[in-house]
Amino acid sequence: MTETPDSPEPSRRCRRVTLAILTFRRPDELRRAVRSMLACAVPEPGARWVLHEILVVDNNPDGSARPVVAELAAEAHPVPEGGPTITYRHEPTPGIVAARNRALSDAAGDVLVFLDDDEVALPGWPGGLLDVMAETGAALVGGPVLSEFLEPPDDWVIESRFFANRQSEHGSVQSWLRTGNLALDLDEIRTVGLRFDPRYPHGEDATFSLLAARSGLELRWSSTAPVKELVGPERTTIAWRRTRHRISTDAWYRAQLDLDPSLATQARLLATAGSRLVQGVATYVAGVVAQRLALRYAGLALMSQARGGLDGLAAHRRERADLTASAGG
Repeated sequence: MTETPDSPEPSRRCRRVTLAILTFRRPDELRRAVRSMLACAVPEPGARWVLHEILVVDNNPDGSARPVVAELAAEAHPVPEGGPTITYRHEPTPGIVAARNRALSDAAGDVLVFLDDDEVALPGWPGGLLDVMAETGAALVGGPVLSEFLEPPDDWVIESRFFANRQSEHGSVQSWLRTGNLALDLDEIRTVGLRFDPRYPHGEDATFSLLAARSGLELRWSSTAPVKELVGPERTTIAWRRTRHRISTDAWYRAQLDLDPSLATQARLLATAGSRLVQGVATYVAGVVAQRLALRYAGLALMSQARGGLDGLAAHRRERADLTASAGG
């Protein structure tokens, strides 16, 4: 990690915090996530933040989470005067991007903190995110997402380390961040007009954070604000993981090209995809020879990333061609 510039003067302003959770037909998971939020989001004495609201954005067109939120709100009351509310919002437009943008629009706090409905908050959350934001002036602060398997996975899943926890130095500057555990300074985000891009139904977090950095906003890391992601068996199959590799790489390439569509960038990304393809084939063959499933999977993952990169390059070129044709028409 490169040296970071001196931190700005810490902010002394007490920030109102909105904790946002997006949900889609997961009533039990929603209950568990919101209860973990309420248990963990208690400021320590002298903290420069206060929990203002928990915002639940229901992305099911049927609005199925409404009674669950009413139940949770009843559980949480009575609350002290000025205490947090549990707010329900229905976003019928399908897709995670629409739900995240609804949270950006409707959050009543100064800071918005995202948690996914398959996650639970752990001790230190969200305070660790907010402390780094106050101490450094960063507009976006991310934290660890620790995986816990609901059923014991096959050995190759562990050996492949796909679910390994991302490690970064506490307080360090980042180039991108996941939205599953992310705090946003809403004044900064709204000032530069950042929104999640509907062209990226997957990988919207990478695109959003890359655009934030390009807009001059600072991204930092907090190692003291973990959440736990509960991983079901359907997400530990080779087919599911290969699809995930492909679509996430596709989105990453398109985001890079949106920021810099130059021929040099296209050539660099094409070379990277080609290198991954060659490495993937070699790794897969080595896994077959050694009779090691994890090595074969690693090869398939690299090949899926190569395909995703090529898909992203092709999609970018189609979009550019369509724009050119529209301008000419």
